[in-house]
Amino acid sequence: MRQSSFLYLFSAAFFTIFMGFFSHQVKAQEFSNAGEYWDAIMSAQSKVMSKSVGYVSKSVHSDNDRIIERKRRAVVSQIDESLARLKELKAFNGNDRFRKEALAVLQQMKNIYTIEFKEASSLQKNSQSSYLAMERYYKAQDHAEAKLDRADKRFKAASKYFAKQNNIKIVNEGRKDDAIEKMGQVNRYTRSIYLIDFKLSKANAGFMDAFEAKKAGVMERHRKKTLAAAREALNKLKAVKDFYGNSDYKKAAEKIARYRKKFASKEYTELVTFTKNSKKLTRKDVKRANQIIQELNQKNNQYVQTFNMAGRALRQQYTPKQ
Repeated sequence: MRQSSFLYLFSAAFFTIFMGFFSHQVKAQEFSNAGEYWDAIMSAQSKVMSKSVGYVSKSVHSDNDRIIERKRRAVVSQIDESLARLKELKAFNGNDRFRKEALAVLQQMKNIYTIEFKEASSLQKNSQSSYLAMERYYKAQDHAEAKLDRADKRFKAASKYFAKQNNIKIVNEGRKDDAIEKMGQVNRYTRSIYLIDFKLSKANAGFMDAFEAKKAGVMERHRKKTLAAAREALNKLKAVKDFYGNSDYKKAAEKIARYRKKFASKEYTELVTFTKNSKKLTRKDVKRANQIIQELNQKNNQYVQTFNMAGRALRQQYTPKQ
């Protein structure tokens, strides 16, 4: 499963100015109209935001690492362009706070895209190898997203302050802001559930590897680990709430945990016994072992497919496709 990084895109870029002016080409000049000056800076931010949305969308709707990497580089390129444009601006009536804050935020964004998200991308390549590797990857994502969130708040504060000081009336388009916020929420939500299931899956995979190797003692150790992981998963999932009324992903995770708990308690115990007594198996034993394996494969494929589809559907529902 690919977990995309939600970028706390600058919702301030959605502000609508109720004044009689429009964007224009930024030049090294002073503005006589505070609204035009405000609009020029917001336009530079908005272009970065647009590229960022493209990056988020592609990371959710595509599994092509090369395309996603190109989208990340496109964001960095747009940040450089916006930085260059804002550097051409002069202070407005001697007040340079807004421009400097916008420059600082853009530079912070560039650092996040070129360092934190690049590091997260590197960790993602090896994230499936272990629970700790996946946890490190998610923590890197969380760290980068938290930095973007702080940058977002810093920029919005500066833009609102400038607008207030210069009597610029702005309206926050709540529905768009809410949609962007939910993009972040859905990534954190699905990420938390996936990590719970991933730990259980790794424990279960240990049992299956031991079974294929016909090592009864190792099987028994991993059977106990799977049982403990299933119980832990069910306890953690109890604390997870629905996502705006959608419980499909959580319920799919619970089904997997319940079926693995059942198998670890009963069927896996039978397989351990069969493996220990492999040279003394009766036809009835062989038939029972085959029944367990058939049921295991059937339910595993069914439940895992449902789990993956539910997670993908939930993420895509709150992420615009571009």
